[in-house]
Amino acid sequence: MRTQSVKFLRSDNGRLFMFRYGDGCLYCLPLERGPSSEPIKVIDDVSPGFSLWSEGGMIYLLCSSGKNVILCLYRDGKWMSRPLFEQPDGGFFHIAFLSFKDTMHLIYSVNQNGSEVLFIRSAKGSSWGYPVSLGDIIPFPETPFYIGRENESTVRIYFRTSEGEIKYRIFSLGDGNLSETLDFLSVSMPFRDISILTEKDGCHIIYLVRGQFSSQLIYKGIKGRSSSKAKLIWEGQLSGSCSLMKNNGRLYALIYDRTKCYAAFSDDNGSVFSAARNIGVSPGSSCVKAEYTDFHESPFLADEIPSDISRLSFPVTDDIYPSFIPVGTAKETQKSRDEPSGGVKAEELARKITELNGLLSKRNDELASATASWKARYDALMKENSALKAELDSLRSAAPDAQTPQSES
Repeated sequence: MRTQSVKFLRSDNGRLFMFRYGDGCLYCLPLERGPSSEPIKVIDDVSPGFSLWSEGGMIYLLCSSGKNVILCLYRDGKWMSRPLFEQPDGGFFHIAFLSFKDTMHLIYSVNQNGSEVLFIRSAKGSSWGYPVSLGDIIPFPETPFYIGRENESTVRIYFRTSEGEIKYRIFSLGDGNLSETLDFLSVSMPFRDISILTEKDGCHIIYLVRGQFSSQLIYKGIKGRSSSKAKLIWEGQLSGSCSLMKNNGRLYALIYDRTKCYAAFSDDNGSVFSAARNIGVSPGSSCVKAEYTDFHESPFLADEIPSDISRLSFPVTDDIYPSFIPVGTAKETQKSRDEPSGGVKAEELARKITELNGLLSKRNDELASATASWKARYDALMKENSALKAELDSLRSAAPDAQTPQSES
């Protein structure tokens, strides 16, 4: 199942961030190829659950501390935070923050009389409306509900009903409209793990069930309001985790444990899958499946990704989408703010300026000397030229007039 202590977010300018909870604090780490940065402490003395959102070049982080719900904002390389409102009695089990233009929405679950109840509460500007109940739910093993983005203004809310069925509702962030409850999946056998992938006007799900002698990976897809039949795409002894991702139109279904990974793919949006095969990847003991939220236009789609948090690597994902971790654009931008152009440090630049000033002064002296020398030579030549001209004029004036021929008588 998906861990709730690690999340990844790609902002609308393409930067990739990892957020992690530990020892009562939330940390943010920008991820780029090359030397790794140091984690930045966002806020301390908070509860483990948190939510992420990005809009207009800013990142929002929602968490809780004591009685208060805290909103943290990342802008221009700095984190700021402020209390949003007080938590209800018992606190939130999980809360999601969503934003679109001047509206904000909170999706959260609370325990009421022994039942987990799902709510939505919205605000326009600074005016909060009353919570709207979506009904009783049965939480998934690691989270009470899932959120998937269709586009910048529409999300899908996936939850499990008290009857054990997985359903979803489509929520418009602009006007707050909520669709009726739609069927997604009814599973007769308990599933070991699930993975959901949301895209425009559709969604996909794979789930891993363990039978008496083997495990099965089953797929189901929804396009618009049309639902495909559940189909078996893998069966074997592996019983770890599963993940869905899509790149350049190809849908990948993964099943993996610490030592191996099998993958099946579909080029027709889930209608037909290839045979699953061992792709020779060992995810490792520190591999977790974490939430991934992308606000950047790219050919890669995923709602969650397997990640090796000890080595900050992404098994399988990097092979499918080599540009998953961006090349140090953000680091270079920060470097240009902190250091002069060309990557030269301040003291090195001062030394070079002193050297160049000395060299420039020396060249100016040489130029002045050369100019003076050439001027003296020029003056001498002009003086000699004037003397030659005067001598020529004198010779011309002393010469006898030319003889004129006599006419015959």
